[in-house]
Amino acid sequence: VKLPPWLPDNDVVRNDVLDYYCEVERFDREVGEMLALLEQKGLSQNTLVVITGDNGWPFPRAKAYLYDRGVHVPLAVRWPGKVPGGRVVDDFISLADLAPTFLQAAGLPSPADMSARSFFNVLVSDKQGRVDPGRDRVVVGLEKHGPLFPMRSLRTQEHSYIRYYAPGPYACTDSGPALEFLKQHADDQEYKGMAELCFGEHPAEELYDLAKDPNELHNVSNDPAYAEVRSRMAADL
Repeated sequence: VKLPPWLPDNDVVRNDVLDYYCEVERFDREVGEMLALLEQKGLSQNTLVVITGDNGWPFPRAKAYLYDRGVHVPLAVRWPGKVPGGRVVDDFISLADLAPTFLQAAGLPSPADMSARSFFNVLVSDKQGRVDPGRDRVVVGLEKHGPLFPMRSLRTQEHSYIRYYAPGPYACTDSGPALEFLKQHADDQEYKGMAELCFGEHPAEELYDLAKDPNELHNVSNDPAYAEVRSRMAADL
């Protein structure tokens, strides 16, 4: 098990993550059974299948946070009669974009007040990597989740900018062995820094240089070297 640097590397946390991976394996197996059923019924060529999730994995600093581990979810699309397969696409997609995509796939127009954008052009392309140059960013947000506060994020290929709109500690997540271990050992010298990353007070803004810091651990929003990036992303958000 490869753990992120903000989770303790011990048997409690490793087994918690392994339990989650077992759930993922079961999901994969059952999806395979459904796809096989479509094949048996002769429906696979003209059935658009989309597999995704509603949030990141259910561990501290992931679910209910706006870091990549909380908002970057799987997205797999299969439509053998229309969509060239065997590709990995890096375009930014919001799950809201599914609605206009389904409408376009069915030959129907999107309502005029629908702000989400169809990515049908990406699906039917035979390209991989970055397909649509206009899909260079995504905005995500969390309004209310238990005791949580409003927050928004603008994510580009190079940077992640997060804005918090109320003071308080970091977000919560589902209860589980990893969460409980960190809470119980939050004052231990070995785990104090990890607990601070997961539960500590947050600044009004966070900015991460993803090339240098893919785990989003070092907030550079107050670094003069990133002042122009921070100002631009704040304005864009």
